[in-house]
Amino acid sequence: KDHNLNLDKFKKILKKGNLEYNSYYLKTKIISDILKDINCPNIIDYISIDIEGMEYDVLSTFPFDKYHVNTMTVEHNEPHIGEEYRMRLRKLLTDNNMVFVKGNDPVKDWKHGPIDDYYVNKNLII
Repeated sequence: KDHNLNLDKFKKILKKGNLEYNSYYLKTKIISDILKDINCPNIIDYISIDIEGMEYDVLSTFPFDKYHVNTMTVEHNEPHIGEEYRMRLRKLLTDNNMVFVKGNDPVKDWKHGPIDDYYVNKNLII
């Protein structure tokens, strides 16, 4: 079963639900430019990445060589889009010194498993 969601599939889902779809063009920045623009310190205690299916795209360009992240929460939406995406994220993060700790605890009435994973840097700086 294909759990990947692309724009065409998303439009079909909206159409089935009789929901309107509008398209907008926005200027975006890569994460390294944002961190530089805000003068982010080189050691980041905690970062949360929850950007509706674009987590891998952002994290694959994250400048782990310039910024040390102590702890991180990453949304993966495994119950909705599949285990493969979750494992791609995990490999990317473990390749960058992050250690998987656990998925989020069950939320009442969700009827599915975790959608977020927690990581800690194996070289934690306090």
